Amino acid sequence: MKKRICYLFFMTILLSLLTLGNTSQAKPKNYTISPKSKIKWNYKKSPNRNKYTQHYFLLRSYLEKMEKNGGGTLTLKKGTYKICNSLYVPRNVTILFKNGVCIKKTKKTGKAQFKSAESIFQVVTPKLSKKKKKTKKYNGSRNVKFVGQGTATIDLAYVKNAKGIIAAHCQNVQIENIHFTNMNTGHFLEIDAAKNLTVRNCRFTNASRNSPYNKEAINIDTPDALTGGLTLSWSKPDKTPNQNIVIENCSFSNLQRGVGTHKYSQKKVNGKWALNCYHENMIIRNNTFSNIKETAIFMMNWKNVNIAGNTFIKDTFCLNFRGVQAPFQVSANNFGSNTVTLAYNGKKANIHNKAYRNSQKGSVYSAIYNRLGITTIAQLVAMNNRK
Repeated sequence: MKKRICYLFFMTILLSLLTLGNTSQAKPKNYTISPKSKIKWNYKKSPNRNKYTQHYFLLRSYLEKMEKNGGGTLTLKKGTYKICNSLYVPRNVTILFKNGVCIKKTKKTGKAQFKSAESIFQVVTPKLSKKKKKTKKYNGSRNVKFVGQGTATIDLAYVKNAKGIIAAHCQNVQIENIHFTNMNTGHFLEIDAAKNLTVRNCRFTNASRNSPYNKEAINIDTPDALTGGLTLSWSKPDKTPNQNIVIENCSFSNLQRGVGTHKYSQKKVNGKWALNCYHENMIIRNNTFSNIKETAIFMMNWKNVNIAGNTFIKDTFCLNFRGVQAPFQVSANNFGSNTVTLAYNGKKANIHNKAYRNSQKGSVYSAIYNRLGITTIAQLVAMNNRK
């Protein structure tokens, strides 16, 4: 009897503690800041904090606080925020860029020991970003939104290899109503191992003349040590492809490439490179591409593709004269309803039927081929003939 009473007493105390723990858990909270806001939490006395790093530590402190809170909305008021290093965005967080906000990439830190980084935002929790190669598949941040209002801008300021947003090993990400501009060799968006990601109503403008021909505004890639895709310390190079990517109602202008993949990944079957890591369910619709120097849409190892309602304008076809290119190993079901205006010379759609192998990095993989159905080929031919 005494044992039973003790057991019941113990269980009552345990349940009380658990209930207290649940009620004391932090809840999502919203914050609003401006470029002149002061740091409230961490980094107030950081030796690396100065006029060059102030905005970086300001946003970092709020994002880390929101990780502890379990999410919320961080609203940025009008002004320029100079960011020299990578900001890690936790789960269930919305960053709202008010009209007139400019996130500007910088390199100068004022401290020799504190180096700048290439990216501005990385979609990964601050906690996971510190763990080497622990983030895999789609188990990083989820339910993340970058939402702009009015003239919200992310300006890479032609910093070499800079990237605006890296969305990797993540789920349920939305990027809306933001103007990305002034790229030099990097990418505005780096999308690797992302599931259910939407880019909507964004503008992508201006790449440096020094940017190589294969530097896409939106790069679709896989974390892969053999190809050099996504070489970040926290990412496991597990070759996870992207799934359910939607890019719609956006405009692309004065760039080398619009959207594309330039390296493919494979896994071994019975000791041979034979299993393609397909990016699946790729939807690119109702976008406008103008003055694209190389290729507007460059597909590689894409499966279940829907490219429709897009417009390719004027010099989209200068240099290599390609609007939509289905280079290698593409399984597509719709290339209809696209329009082409003022295309200069050459082909509007380009299909390769020969084998292709990665050059240099990733060249160990087996060659890949197209797998386009009769209907898809007919749609591409029709697109070639469309004025």
